[in-house]
Amino acid sequence: MSGIRALFTPGTNKIKPWPFAMDLFDRSTALTNSEKTALTAWVEVWNLPYISRLKVEQPLQRLIQPLLAALEHFGYRNKLQVQRTTVAYVLLAMYQRQTSFWSWGEQEWLELVGGTAKDYKECGHNKKIAVRHTLLACAYLLYNRNILIKVAEFNPQMFARAMFGDEPVQHAITSVQTEAARLGLGKCIIKTHLPTLICEAILLNHNPILNDLSMPVLHQLQEKRQGAARRACSPLSRVLHNLHIVPRSLKRIDGPYKVQVGVDDNIPAEWLFWIQRWHATSTNALITRNHVRIMVAKAGRWFAATYPSCDSPAQWTRDVSIAYVAAVDRMTVGEWGHENSPLAEWKKGKPLTPNGKAIILGAIRAFFIDCQDWGWLPVTFNPRRDLALPRNIARMRGPAPRVIADDYWAKLMHAGLNLTKADMPQLSANGFRYTSSGLHESWYPFELVYAITMVWLFGGLRVNEIQRLRLGCTRLQTPAQGDLSIAPESVKMVCYLDVPTGKSATASSKPVDPLVGAAVQAWEKIRPITVKECDAKTGEVVDFLFVWRGKRVSPGYLNGAIIPMLCKKAGVPESDTRGRISSHRARATIASQLYNAPEGMTLFELQKWLCHSSPSATQHYTKISPTKMAKAYSDADYFGRNVRTVPVTVNPDAITSGTANGEPAFLYDLGHGFCTLTLFHECKHRMACARCSSYIPKESSRAQMIEAKQNLLHFQQSISLLPQEMAAVVEGDIAEFDKLIASLQDTPTPEGPTPNELKNRR
Repeated sequence: MSGIRALFTPGTNKIKPWPFAMDLFDRSTALTNSEKTALTAWVEVWNLPYISRLKVEQPLQRLIQPLLAALEHFGYRNKLQVQRTTVAYVLLAMYQRQTSFWSWGEQEWLELVGGTAKDYKECGHNKKIAVRHTLLACAYLLYNRNILIKVAEFNPQMFARAMFGDEPVQHAITSVQTEAARLGLGKCIIKTHLPTLICEAILLNHNPILNDLSMPVLHQLQEKRQGAARRACSPLSRVLHNLHIVPRSLKRIDGPYKVQVGVDDNIPAEWLFWIQRWHATSTNALITRNHVRIMVAKAGRWFAATYPSCDSPAQWTRDVSIAYVAAVDRMTVGEWGHENSPLAEWKKGKPLTPNGKAIILGAIRAFFIDCQDWGWLPVTFNPRRDLALPRNIARMRGPAPRVIADDYWAKLMHAGLNLTKADMPQLSANGFRYTSSGLHESWYPFELVYAITMVWLFGGLRVNEIQRLRLGCTRLQTPAQGDLSIAPESVKMVCYLDVPTGKSATASSKPVDPLVGAAVQAWEKIRPITVKECDAKTGEVVDFLFVWRGKRVSPGYLNGAIIPMLCKKAGVPESDTRGRISSHRARATIASQLYNAPEGMTLFELQKWLCHSSPSATQHYTKISPTKMAKAYSDADYFGRNVRTVPVTVNPDAITSGTANGEPAFLYDLGHGFCTLTLFHECKHRMACARCSSYIPKESSRAQMIEAKQNLLHFQQSISLLPQEMAAVVEGDIAEFDKLIASLQDTPTPEGPTPNELKNRR
């Protein structure tokens, strides 16, 4: 009562006294003999006019007065017909049971009230629907206020206003609706669901003061409600959380929970115990623990079916490990999974990919390593060795970035930069959704969607990192004024994006295009102020950037709505030869483009930009483009390393008149002299001249006379080199050159004599 008067002015006659005064009544559970006799007499005349029942009801005043007091508090003081009908139904039920309603439990009151309106109609005596609320009011006030949890299809707003008064109930509704509108909740939720839910919540709490609501009440409300009303419990909790009434918000429940390990499962109980114990003890992220739990349960089902006499992980041995590795190598998709697993039919029965096999073995390996290290299971085998991925499977894995084609990515970027409100998607079960009026509606504001789009196109972040970005995460960076080594005009203005702690690295800043900063700051200007939330990865209480309607943007919104919208606007398919275009493929695409740029980032720079812990991880995101590979091939000069060009001088006169006059037709320039051999490229001594008769030294008068001719033609001729010649001549290896000369000492020259014989002649 004091809480109500703190909010409202006393003496207005709009505030009903609360709690209901139960101590004023005689609550003896047993019926006296006179009351039993009176009930018997009352049953005979209960269908007669009320004046005929007055004398009969006199001995029953102990039971009738609480009912009339409850009805008066409920607002039916002057509605005599409703009062008399309600009292008559309660007296009739007491006569049938021969007990006082003070002794009734939940079952007796539910039989009288009916769990639903249909049950109430079918319980007899042709009861009117209007009287059901008065019977429910008697049960609420005289028995247990928690009975509303079991009752459906009544009017919570009317019931709450009648129970607590119009003004406190309307104050609670208005407070919630005002905050919900500020957070951006939809009109349907604000006008339809929230008033009903808040009235039912204060009824379950037995108190019209909004600040007294608690999480258990909200959980009761969510469990009771179904369909759209159940889904609306989550937005209601977010509003109350933003008003600092409850410590956190509820998770949305759309329908049946996902398949859980151990629920309707054939996994042995001993395996289930150790799996759940590991899940509760491991310090890995929740998504990782859930994944390992599913994979280990798969191994447990296989173990129970393969070794029927064994039912515990403690009985896993090295021989079992060898058998399981072989089973995984031959395993198909869906095999040994949960029998109710919602796996697409087209996936079932297909062979596992090398990555899929590595994931399964990695999960069971991590489970046994932890259990052995913690002393839970005996060390009967070595998980690191016996459950390792076979080498032949490991060789099939490797860096294979699923890069989006450059033309597709350019179109997606153009579509994102030119995004308009007419393109906005609305997340639903089927992707895009249009209203019946033909107007295109959006679940999120345009500024929020555009900011997420810019971050995706330019940021190279994971979905989880985008979802966990914080307010003020962008800042424009101007050229440093104190650094004389960098000319300010040569440095482009960039935007630095603060990335939270991620999968494999701590928090850091990375440069991105200024368009990202402009889009994010435009969203921050209209973002509604909300309470800070806890970052599950770091444990920090922070202001998340992408929050709407009191809730962070769903992780699936980017892949399920924004990317399909961009594909539709850009005119590109949602899938290509490498699979569906997803958020993570953009990360590999951006990384590859930064790596392949003319003055691209190095692998270590890219490692820092992608927030990786090692360069080996970065290799899985970078793919060398054909253009860069062609340039590198050209710069390597593979042809030039294996082919050497030799200057050749052609004497046209000698070719025309023949060589009868003693002048050579071809002169191959060896640097220290000329070779006049026509088939020079076939000579064994071409790179280490043996000074045979075809050789003309440059300092000789004959060579000078030939060079003095005016009509000589000068060309370059390509000579293919052997590996030994290439090492000796092209690479300049003196030792190899000496080896080449030594190997040719006994090789005949084109004239016949060997180099050794030519030396002896001299």
